[in-house]
Amino acid sequence: VHGSHSGAIVMRAFLLCGIILGLGAASVSNALTFGTVVTLDGGASDLVLDEARGLLYVVNSPQNRIEIYNIATRQLLTPIPTSGQPLSAALSADGQSLYVADYGASTLDIVNLTSLVTTNRVSLASAPEGVAVGGDGRVLITTSGTTTSTGNLLLYDPASGTLSSIAVAPPAPTTAATS
Repeated sequence: VHGSHSGAIVMRAFLLCGIILGLGAASVSNALTFGTVVTLDGGASDLVLDEARGLLYVVNSPQNRIEIYNIATRQLLTPIPTSGQPLSAALSADGQSLYVADYGASTLDIVNLTSLVTTNRVSLASAPEGVAVGGDGRVLITTSGTTTSTGNLLLYDPASGTLSSIAVAPPAPTTAATS
């Protein structure tokens, strides 16, 4: 999802709330239809489940926001704006923050899930494309770049607020060089 988007793209996102709520699978002979069709103005590039709150966060890149879907009421709540073209998101280890890889602004947006407000924006040297949270609470960020550029993998430590680059060694040659 690179570049600008003209006009609103209406896309139906099938949110399988039945699976999330643990409705279980039906046997083949008794097929079960479940879920809720929710119309989004824009589209979904990533989904993050917040089981503790009963919410599903939907990354809506064309609209530059995070949609919030309440699983119990089956309704969209007020969205959270981002700084520009979010691509992916991840829930913090303690469930208190949502980390959003914001491609358009080259930032990591940090959303407080109690107030549903972006409380911090970490500037990045290149555009982030993905984000994941480790068991230790640190945040891994993948960025756009080439195989020869540095800074393709970043590590953000929310405890100290530090951002560091992870060195990635080039792959070993697969064939012998000929002269």
